[in-house]
Amino acid sequence: MPISTTTHLDEMGFLRVGAGHGGERVALTAGCAPGIAGAGFIGDLTAASEDSDALVRASLETAVAWLRARGLRRIWAPLNASIWGGYRLMTRGFEHTPFGGEPRNASWWPECLARAGFAALAHWRSWDLGEREMRALARRERPAPPGFHLEPFEERARGEQLERLRIIGSACFRQNFAFSDISREAFARKFTFLFSREASRPGLGSFIVDAEGKTAGFYVGYVDPLERDRVVLYAIGLLPSVRGRSLVRPMAVAPFFEAALAYGFRRAVSALHTAGPTFLDGVAAASRQYTVFHI
Repeated sequence: MPISTTTHLDEMGFLRVGAGHGGERVALTAGCAPGIAGAGFIGDLTAASEDSDALVRASLETAVAWLRARGLRRIWAPLNASIWGGYRLMTRGFEHTPFGGEPRNASWWPECLARAGFAALAHWRSWDLGEREMRALARRERPAPPGFHLEPFEERARGEQLERLRIIGSACFRQNFAFSDISREAFARKFTFLFSREASRPGLGSFIVDAEGKTAGFYVGYVDPLERDRVVLYAIGLLPSVRGRSLVRPMAVAPFFEAALAYGFRRAVSALHTAGPTFLDGVAAASRQYTVFHI
């Protein structure tokens, strides 16, 4: 039986697509990726079950046709308007319990995209770590270059620290996949939790400062809100000007795991690394994978 889809433009100019049959309902969003010329996105993927595959395919085809008609030849999925709204499908590691901030979806979603003609474009990985691996990562194999030091995040100056994090994070990640700028207000709404008493501990997040007192990078971690006996090392960023100076291990990795162990944590996740060599090579195998697809 033919499947019909419904569409409408929302207040942001994004296309909302829906399809339904019996008790099955599917919805998604499509639009031009903000700040990225010639790129379109499909995100906010919603379906009740794997039985919705035909509805998913019809909705994706409607979205792709609409984006193509607007001259967009790069179409990424899933991307919820921008990376700040969420992106990536989990493609491996479903047996592990979710961590706070993890892209999470039903295991059948990647096959739905593949059957609709989408192919893998980019991958990310996460590692589940126990005490042995945490202690190995806490060891300082070499000191940091002279002059660099850490300034731990402070809850008492939350607003100022959030803006400092937004500025340095944007400078570090500007060349990352689908990067777009984010306003001060939107960034604060999304990341205020990093400075909350529930998520933060001194040493789990810090700015990296050079000999001239300039912020050169940062690392971000927090107590997992879903597993309170676990910590998450969420991101490490370095300015291009200081990369290759052996800063990651002594100025981010070792301090984070030293602090986590000192607080009594014996489980951790090192989260969402782009595919390629990492400081985890030789310590443990990646346990989770995430993918962005394209068509």
